[in-house]
Amino acid sequence: MHTTPATLRIALILVTQLNRSPFTIPKMMSDVGALNCAVAIRILRPSSTLADQPPELDLAIRYLWSARVLCRRDPNRFYILNHLARLLARRFLDEGTTEDADDAVQAFEESLILQSADGPERLPTAVQLASILRARFDAMGHVEDLHVAIRHLDDILVTSECPSSCKAEVLEILGTLLLARFRTANSPNDLNRAIHVLQEACSLTDNSLSSSTGVAIPKLGVALLIRCKEHTRKDLQGMVDARRNDVFLPGYENRYSKAANTIFKTEYEEADSESDLKSAIRYLQLGLGLWGLDPTARCETLECLGDALVERFKRTSQVVDVEDAIGHFQELLETLPSDDPSRPRALVGLAVALRSHFRVAKDVTDLDYALQHLKTALLPQYTEHLDRKLALGTLGSTLLALFTKTNDTTYLDQAVSALQEALSLHSTDDPDRLAPLSDLTVALISRFHRAPNLPDADAAIAYGQEALELMPIGHADRYLVLSSLSAALQGRYELCARPTYLN
Repeated sequence: MHTTPATLRIALILVTQLNRSPFTIPKMMSDVGALNCAVAIRILRPSSTLADQPPELDLAIRYLWSARVLCRRDPNRFYILNHLARLLARRFLDEGTTEDADDAVQAFEESLILQSADGPERLPTAVQLASILRARFDAMGHVEDLHVAIRHLDDILVTSECPSSCKAEVLEILGTLLLARFRTANSPNDLNRAIHVLQEACSLTDNSLSSSTGVAIPKLGVALLIRCKEHTRKDLQGMVDARRNDVFLPGYENRYSKAANTIFKTEYEEADSESDLKSAIRYLQLGLGLWGLDPTARCETLECLGDALVERFKRTSQVVDVEDAIGHFQELLETLPSDDPSRPRALVGLAVALRSHFRVAKDVTDLDYALQHLKTALLPQYTEHLDRKLALGTLGSTLLALFTKTNDTTYLDQAVSALQEALSLHSTDDPDRLAPLSDLTVALISRFHRAPNLPDADAAIAYGQEALELMPIGHADRYLVLSSLSAALQGRYELCARPTYLN
């Protein structure tokens, strides 16, 4: 059975009107009379008597759906399926109806089955299928959509020949999908492969710094930054586990560090944190220079570059890095609307950068601005999209620094409350627990010195001992925890007259 000319022609003219570009019609579909065209034009520009007609997009989908049913035996049926799937995908992105996403996926998959392995439409069909699967994953959170999308792109890269520019686009999408799956499943293999895929995509792009050819550049920077942070996290976790398992022995100061590094390299190949961070910053800076970069991609690049520069400042203390980071976060906040879900992350990122800048500039204005941004990030409307552990930990650290600078005990009480709440959100085996533990130990003993009381001394001792268990021997803040713990033990001895605590 063949498609009726009227139904098909109306659908195709609607598609052309929606896309504002001509649609290539196979020869067998080109036989249509003037009456069909007139009917289609009347539907596109309805008179007052047709004012109750559905929107053009809904009409096009309706007619293409009918054409899909009528041309089941037609060898060019996949053209109809592709256009139906594209319009369904567009309506899903506009209206968020999951049935449209499901139907679009089904139509694209059916189209791929009908096409020959070397068909010219196979590559764009697979790419569009992967894109709608990613969109459905973002909406529904089913990781199976990522598995299917990655499988289709892997297959198309093996079976289809495509020019370098097209291959670079496919590799960029594949790298993004692998990165999304890593964030969901936390598989080191996905992160390593995402970096390799994006590196290949970058090698295929030209030197014009156009967003159409260089979009993989900032994506690679994001992936490298994630691996750098995973390296640091795994290294710290390995040290903590090694210390808890008595791997550390006197005279072998670096033994636990080497053990952790071996664990990380097994999972993340021969990755090096320093080189990953350096490369991440370079690619992210190149990404900002792309002409016509998509606003969403630019915002992600600004955020990640700010994070990367703060991370490098922590390692090298180069003031220019943290000053550049502050500028990037400020630009990001000027760009993002007030209700954007990524805005609280940007606020916390700017606060972290300002807090870091205070350590070298000693300007209390940095702390005031950081406190203001953190309070905004912690407002109820941002709760769903905020990493409260990081926000509260940074808030506590900032309040503690303000107390040290101003000697205002109000800041000290607020710091203790914020740090205690932050600590309650960390699991006992979380290596990121160390920062709020250290700050809380210092805050409690500072409050104890101003108003001696047993609960603060007991809590400072407990938190200080736990912090020492997690803290490597050469940690920069270890002396603060040791001195605070010593002061807490002495204070409790003097308060309770229990000499055994001096042991």
